[in-house]
Amino acid sequence: MKSQNVVTLDRLDRKLLNELQKDAGRSNKELATVVGTSPASCLRRIRRLKEAGIIASEIAIIEPLKTGRRVLAITTIQLRGHQVKEREDLVRLINSLHWITQCYMITGGEDMLILADLESLEDFEDVIARKLSDCPIVAKITTSIAYKTIKFAPYIQFEDESWDELPAHASTR
Repeated sequence: MKSQNVVTLDRLDRKLLNELQKDAGRSNKELATVVGTSPASCLRRIRRLKEAGIIASEIAIIEPLKTGRRVLAITTIQLRGHQVKEREDLVRLINSLHWITQCYMITGGEDMLILADLESLEDFEDVIARKLSDCPIVAKITTSIAYKTIKFAPYIQFEDESWDELPAHASTR
């Protein structure tokens, strides 16, 4: 297990993180103006947050419907057991399938939660019904198809401005 250092996030750090999560493509000068600091201070803070591993990466969020993706499959998997090799084989398969965009080990009655961004129900049949169910460790697969997006907010919102400082764990590289 990696050791972690604690980094303190002050109000300005939290404002900056909120703004970067909304649009990381803005110029440093614009970000500094929005959060209320100088461009030099803004740049130093961003570098510190990246070095601490709090900002893990910067990505572009694509609108799926404008790219031909029309089916979001939300799948839970219940495993037959927890044999290490079989689970590693399943994880390798999941990582190799580009349609699967997110996968989580979860608690409760199921073991895994998968989000797959597909072009059609035929892709669903190929990816979920065939490839995943062929794995010997998979006992049960349950899938729901999302037909409407109510909310999509892929960021962590830091809201409480009353906190002076918020400890965060930084990864060590």
